[in-house]
Amino acid sequence: MDATGVKLKLFRTIAIALPQALVLLDLGARFDLLFGFNRTDCGFTSLLFLFVLAPLVDLSWLLAEIIAAIRLAKRHHRGMSFVMPGLALAVLLESVAVGIFLLSQAKMYRETVLPDKEPEAHPLFAVVEGN
Repeated sequence: MDATGVKLKLFRTIAIALPQALVLLDLGARFDLLFGFNRTDCGFTSLLFLFVLAPLVDLSWLLAEIIAAIRLAKRHHRGMSFVMPGLALAVLLESVAVGIFLLSQAKMYRETVLPDKEPEAHPLFAVVEGN
């Protein structure tokens, strides 16, 4: 395997792991497994970073897989395989769905608090000042 193949495999691994990290961060915050990390500025910054980065990396992976599949099809004079671009598309859709789910959970959590009480933040979106 050449260096390009190794780089693409590493890129695939990172692109698949980013949406899973976003899900794990949400689950860790819900069950208080992060020991308060989700209530710090760094926790919120990590959430925003993953929230923006995951779909961008997955979109880049999809484009890279499409280009690689087209090049391979031209080199071997046969039909293009849609397996890896299909997997990349599925991971991109998962990443977007996780982002939409997290946004809806944050909105629903704020709406469930009684109007006369000060609204509490969702455990994942709670930020304690000064940390």
